[in-house]
Amino acid sequence: MNKLDNNSAESFSQAEIYNKVSAGLAKRYRAEKRFRRLGIVAIAISFAFLVILFTDILVKGIPAFHQTYIQLPVTFDAALLPESDLERADYQGLVKASCRHLFPNVHGRREKRQ
Repeated sequence: MNKLDNNSAESFSQAEIYNKVSAGLAKRYRAEKRFRRLGIVAIAISFAFLVILFTDILVKGIPAFHQTYIQLPVTFDAALLPESDLERADYQGLVKASCRHLFPNVHGRREKRQ
């Protein structure tokens, strides 16, 4: 069996046992320090990526807070605005007709976006 008898245990001196235990503890402490440093580096890297992510979202989202105003002359056509039911009138059609009148050379969808 693998049990040490009293004679073999006593064959090691106290100094040898202390040296072996100290070497093992030093190795364990170095591994602990390495593990803690790697953990701190991992947290720092993840924090940096989080900052990059939020910065990217913010930079891409800022244009959404800008508004553009244009002054557009609108002709209120009686055909598009029935007097009996103004709630169902085609106000969007009025704006589109005014834009077509203001920009007569624009025909395609791509040109409208510019």
